[in-house]
Amino acid sequence: MKVIRLFLLALFFFCTLPLFADAPLASLTQSERDWLATNPTIRVGMDSAYAPYEWLDNGHFVGMAVDYLHLMEQKLGVRFDIVKGKSWAEVIEMAKRGEIDLITSIVQTPERLKYFTFSPPTATPER
Repeated sequence: MKVIRLFLLALFFFCTLPLFADAPLASLTQSERDWLATNPTIRVGMDSAYAPYEWLDNGHFVGMAVDYLHLMEQKLGVRFDIVKGKSWAEVIEMAKRGEIDLITSIVQTPERLKYFTFSPPTATPER
């Protein structure tokens, strides 16, 4: 069972990797480019115990979400500053107050829609 889960996670990663390989900054809207230009450091909230997506390992966040953030840093020319030392509830409250710009691996719920804007699901490009 563990091997199947790891295989599915690897398959997901390699299927979505092309999204970042060919996603130049030019594909963003002007508004998005302007926001990135004025916000070169983006504050990120994460769950410290949500493996394999994100978790703390020896004081550093690791996992699939972190790998994606590193890819986006390279493509967008920004830096993601992951907030550490906060519980998931504290991360949510910080985001509500505007102290965090982005939350990874968060599930959309009716309650959260009152406070947050969710990006649409990402699909792999047609080949």
